[in-house]
Amino acid sequence: MPYIGKSPSAVGVRNRFYFTASGGETSLSGSDDNGKTLVFSDASYVDVILNGGNLVSGTDYTATPSTNTISGLTALVANDIVEIIAYDVFSVSDTVSAASGGTFQSNVNFDSGIDVTGNVTVTGNATFADNGKAIFGAGSDLQIYHTGSDSRILDNGTGNLKILGTNIEIKNAGDTAAYLDASNGAAVNLYYNGSAKLATTSTGIDVTGTVVADGLTVNSGTTNTTATFQSTDAGAYINFTDTTGTSGIGNDTVYLYLDADKDNVVAGSQIRLRVDGSTKLTILDSGNVGIGTTSPASQLTINRSNSALYSTLRFTNSGASGRQYEIGLGGSTSAAGFANNLYFYDSTASSNRMVISSNGYVGIGTTSPSDTLEVSNNSNYQLRLSSAGENYQIGRNGSDGLLYFYGNQSGYTGYVFSGVNGERMRIDSSGNVSIGSINPQFKLHLNNLVTIPNGRYLTDFFGTFEVTAANHHVMISVDDDTSTANPKAVGITLHNESQTDNTFAPAITWGNQSNSGNFSQSTAAIAARRTTQGNDANWHGGELYFYTAVSSGGTGLRTRMIIDDAGRVTMPYQPAFCAHANGSSYSANTPIIFQNPQFNIGSHYNATNGRFTAPVSGRYIFYTQLLGDSSGNRALGFISVNGASGASGQNVEISGYTGAYNSVQASTVLNLSANDYVQIVPSNTYYYSASTYQNIFYGYLIG
Repeated sequence: MPYIGKSPSAVGVRNRFYFTASGGETSLSGSDDNGKTLVFSDASYVDVILNGGNLVSGTDYTATPSTNTISGLTALVANDIVEIIAYDVFSVSDTVSAASGGTFQSNVNFDSGIDVTGNVTVTGNATFADNGKAIFGAGSDLQIYHTGSDSRILDNGTGNLKILGTNIEIKNAGDTAAYLDASNGAAVNLYYNGSAKLATTSTGIDVTGTVVADGLTVNSGTTNTTATFQSTDAGAYINFTDTTGTSGIGNDTVYLYLDADKDNVVAGSQIRLRVDGSTKLTILDSGNVGIGTTSPASQLTINRSNSALYSTLRFTNSGASGRQYEIGLGGSTSAAGFANNLYFYDSTASSNRMVISSNGYVGIGTTSPSDTLEVSNNSNYQLRLSSAGENYQIGRNGSDGLLYFYGNQSGYTGYVFSGVNGERMRIDSSGNVSIGSINPQFKLHLNNLVTIPNGRYLTDFFGTFEVTAANHHVMISVDDDTSTANPKAVGITLHNESQTDNTFAPAITWGNQSNSGNFSQSTAAIAARRTTQGNDANWHGGELYFYTAVSSGGTGLRTRMIIDDAGRVTMPYQPAFCAHANGSSYSANTPIIFQNPQFNIGSHYNATNGRFTAPVSGRYIFYTQLLGDSSGNRALGFISVNGASGASGQNVEISGYTGAYNSVQASTVLNLSANDYVQIVPSNTYYYSASTYQNIFYGYLIG
């Protein structure tokens, strides 16, 4: 077939296509082995060669330009090689000058590419067949093409794929619905079915509708607020939905809700808070809350799975004066006062305020109560009962160990002891005590019959134990009109009921309080003592004993006076002394030393200096006897008070003529003050000093 072939000047058109059969084909079209698309414009100018042999058009095949198909082939065998050569016609006169350029008035097809240096201006369309690509970049970096199924923009090069524009829109093919629009300096909007659903804002994004996500990670950047969920309605909710129901977190005006199974689809729903893979807090559908347990049996249950550890509830307020308190259950190995006890602990003061032990004992101020309720502190009052600002306090005084009752009510302070059958005893605001009477009129008001221990009775006793502020005396009065000379008919009897130890009857004893507030020993007492037996074997004579306490250097009471059954009075500790002088010479105006005391009750006479010192103020009687010598002169001396000499003060003269060893005597009664002293002082030496028992000095307290 004659043709004008391709030459170095690119005049003429001829295309060669190669197809390798897979077996069974009877027609060929589309891309060949090299990816070239079979195209021809005239069936008369197509040659078909099978395995090197030419086929005859119309006999061996049919060429159809409208579909660019070679058909009518005998079924090909696998690996048959079919070569197709297509010749295109052209008009030599319809050309564009290579030197001067020009305009293509219709479409121009380039089968093997085109290289352009300079600009290409296209009026009309630049058409690319399927898989025909607009390729940009030396390494095919950017490609725009259609595969027949999809349109693609492929970026294989370095750098970024940038779409630049002041305002950018992506819309549907009909330009009627937006997919995306971006405005310079403003929002980027994403649309669904023409409605904006997501928009960027200056602070983040704005979503219209519901967000469904497999996961969500929110990074707050430099702010502390990680995420804000805002609703234009009165409430806002975040729902968590699975196949069993919906739970959620939300707020309604001023309430924050944490809902488990908000629609009550499943019974027995719970809220659980988990930390480190284990449940720490549980809220049941009953409202019971459990900390450390998933099955709380009460409104609040705190559980420690390890019984050796504490279970604790702590209350804290902050600030300069803030405090911390704990309520807890001690474990089996907890410290003393906590182990297995329910405790109330002041963490700020590090002090256990109250415990309830495992045996039910309650301790306030002590961690080891030994009874149902034990209250302990270092003050004088451990229990306070208050109402309307007034209070009563009850407690053990830490100083004297006594039980105190104290009330601060200004108008009235009193105490009533009552039972199911009525009032038993009352102490009114004046300190009056009544037993059997509601309104005591005396310090001790006993109404009707009063029973004394061991079967003794005091009948119709309306009396008082009264201490008046002015005179500080005690009065025992009995309202009895009976006149009798028998003193035992009306009064108080102290009786010893013992039949074995009955020497002494009960005593009347006095005592006072020491400066420290503790009661000291008794200071004085009066007691009756049984002595000789009378006519009746059951009656005896008696003595009355008077006692006072030792002032110093001893303990207990000492007998000071006894009145026996004959009325005789003795005072065994009344200060008294009697002393003799040894035979020795005497000096004028020098006290005589009587070195040999015969008795010295109270040790108030000093045998070293010859002085008697008065222990108390009172009247004292003194006597002395001195033996004169044989000179016949007048012996002179004095009973001297406080060292006075001669006839002065209370001194009493001792005077007499000696002769044949005559004695001179003197006696006197002196009014002495405590610590005054008395001595015997000779004024001359006319005494016989060799005598011992004739020279005597004695004295005693009269009263």
